Formats: sequence, C-alpha cells, structure tokens
Amino acid sequence: MIVREIDKRGYKNKWVAEQVGIKEVTFSLKLKKDRFTATELVRIGILFDLDLNVFKECSVNEVSE
Repeated sequence: MIVREIDKRGYKNKWVAEQVGIKEVTFSLKLKKDRFTATELVRIGILFDLDLNVFKECSVNEVSE
C-alpha cells in the first residue's frame, strides 16, 4: 500500500525516507519486509494525508488472504 501511494504521488523513496526520518536504504528494506514501526506509520500517514485506519484495514485484509 505504501509503495502504491509513493508511485501514485510521484514521490521518490529517498524523499519519503527523509520526511519519515530514516535512511533511504533502511526505508527500502522496510518497504520490502513491511516492517515499519507505529511511529513511522503515523509519519507516513501524515505525510500522505491518509486515515490511519487504512493501515489497519490493509493488514487485516492481508491476514485473511
């Protein structure tokens, strides 16, 4: 979901990583492994102006698949 939002908005991983406060390499690894902290998800949600329940819905849908 985060990758989709980045692509949709035309952002670069480096820029998003800087806004979230982590290194680009770390951000890329977290994208691949889907291993963001709650704080990072909140920062990403604010950056993309997303309702934080979107993250919860995505994780619930992934578990049921």
